Amino acid sequence: MRNYKYKIPIYAKYGLTIEEAAEFSCIGAGKLREIIAENSTLDFILHKGSQVIIKRPQFEQWLENVNYI
Repeated sequence: MRNYKYKIPIYAKYGLTIEEAAEFSCIGAGKLREIIAENSTLDFILHKGSQVIIKRPQFEQWLENVNYI
């Protein structure tokens, strides 16, 4: 895990790394990477160069609507 200058809780962040999103959702980081690779048009994905940022509010909404991963 990265060592950040500011300690902002995950629930207060807008953008999450794959690792933070995995911790937040209890879905493994590998599975999240697989989902992103297969569905690159999902509205919670933000590409920052080669890094992927997960937009937390849209990710939460997506989790509410999905029944199977």
